[in-house]
Amino acid sequence: MTYNFIYEPNYQRLMPTIFIDNRASITEIKNKTGFVIKAWIDEQLTLINDSSITYKIESELGVLCGFFTIQVNDESKTAVLLLKQLRPAFKDIQISVDLSLQIANFIHNNLWHPDFLF
Repeated sequence: MTYNFIYEPNYQRLMPTIFIDNRASITEIKNKTGFVIKAWIDEQLTLINDSSITYKIESELGVLCGFFTIQVNDESKTAVLLLKQLRPAFKDIQISVDLSLQIANFIHNNLWHPDFLF
């Protein structure tokens, strides 16, 4: 299956949605109160800065699969994966491996360049 990576400037809404959907498998917020979950999510959002790009992952049918964020080095014009979170329906090992490979290729082939202003 192929997946689409869509630049998401409104990551402040996307990321909490996926974290909350997936909270049962995140050890830091599993079975915690809403206050703890919100504090943890806010902490994750602080990792995003001006050198970060967040992408929404959608299946070829338009189903929201998750997101990933890359951190860009302005000097070397390279990027590394900062965060990745998949929705529970896409946690299957084969899907997860396929997505990881496609994300690695996306980063390695510099397909993120048009979304970042150097």
